[in-house]
Amino acid sequence: MQIRIQSNKVQLIRSSYDSTLKRSTGRVIVSFSKWSDGRLSDEQRALLSDDEKSTLDKWLSAQRIKREQTSMELAIRLADWQLSELVNAIQAGSVSADQANAIWSGMAKIHKKLRAVGHRRPKSKSVADRARNPAQVELPI
Repeated sequence: MQIRIQSNKVQLIRSSYDSTLKRSTGRVIVSFSKWSDGRLSDEQRALLSDDEKSTLDKWLSAQRIKREQTSMELAIRLADWQLSELVNAIQAGSVSADQANAIWSGMAKIHKKLRAVGHRRPKSKSVADRARNPAQVELPI
């Protein structure tokens, strides 16, 4: 069985050899939406052989894992932007006590996980480093 994604549809194609044509031909057995979770109706599943069902299940599992990895990568990539938006939202409006507690709790979880995977908090600059302008040339004394 071949699995083809065409536009917004996933097509399951069964190939069979036609001796009169002396070549194999493909026929779409089942199609479903690309954005669905891949659950087929009982009628659609009945059209598939056991081998085709196992192939479909493996493919759907791989697609699910790929989608989860992409989601996690996107969350990491957008984390700094989301945090800056959170800061702007806090500055713009009032935050209730429940919301503040949830934010502090989330920040503690992030801090704990970052430390667990080996990312320590960066050291803050000293007062002298913050006061020094890198563009300013030091004058000899």
